[in-house]
Amino acid sequence: MKPLVSIIIPCFNQGTFLVYALQSLLAQTINEWECIIIDDGSMDNSAEVAASYCRNDKRFHLIQQPNSGSAVARNKGLSVAEGEYIQFLDADDLLNSDKLRLQSEYMTANKIDVSYTLNAYFHSMKELGEYYLQPKKQFRYYTNIRNALLSRWGISFSIPVHCFMFRRQFLEEHGLRYDEHIRQREDWKFHLDVSHYCVHPSELEYVGAFCRINPTSKTSSYTKMAKGNMILMHYIRPQLSILEYPFLAYRLSYEISQICIHALRYMTNEELRFIIMFCKSFGDIGLLLIAILLLPVTFIANLLRRIL
Repeated sequence: MKPLVSIIIPCFNQGTFLVYALQSLLAQTINEWECIIIDDGSMDNSAEVAASYCRNDKRFHLIQQPNSGSAVARNKGLSVAEGEYIQFLDADDLLNSDKLRLQSEYMTANKIDVSYTLNAYFHSMKELGEYYLQPKKQFRYYTNIRNALLSRWGISFSIPVHCFMFRRQFLEEHGLRYDEHIRQREDWKFHLDVSHYCVHPSELEYVGAFCRINPTSKTSSYTKMAKGNMILMHYIRPQLSILEYPFLAYRLSYEISQICIHALRYMTNEELRFIIMFCKSFGDIGLLLIAILLLPVTFIANLLRRIL
């Protein structure tokens, strides 16, 4: 009998936290799921932790591969998943015990391809009860999802991937996979790809996903985030239509403003080189010039956002 939900977990050196992620699956209020753990060349005990769960519960499956990045790992999981629905989960995060049941029931009843829940953050060294909610300003506040993703992702909203659940047939019909050419901000790119085919994902108003504030994660330092954002924007620019340029230019303008503020505040020029690295073609330079012209608008908009 095929599982209802396939949970795909890429794991690289997260053996300490993987136990908690897998325990959150065992606590689910439905049993019709499979969990595919892709050990991405870990050098710690991640594979041993995963293997122990596989021995005790046949719903867990372990795939090992040389370190290739989370995009490759997730695609590997998608290639073998058998569930009607796909649930991504990072190895250091957790799911609400009702998430798989409530979200799959909602999507089945309403024939929905993509939905997401609210999320909350918690500190690595604190109890799960000590968390804070992500502001509710998510997709449902925007009329054009793709333009919102281009211009506001990481500014007004950012939805962790394990909030989402996807109908597997929807992903397969449109050939939706993680882009393996990038190794940072790949979730942002995936959401952009999905937005071509899903105009407005459905939001379920309960906290279904818990995000660990992990000092070893890719989002743990400003420099990593800034570099990843600039690389992603440079990568997607040639794929955009002319009408989409202003939206990406606004997001680029925001990133430039944050880099400059960070450089002045901490007297460092490390992140400034990301702006120079961005310019590799006339198209890049053109977008950068538009972004610079938008800087006054960006500063005013961010000031108003903080005040309001």
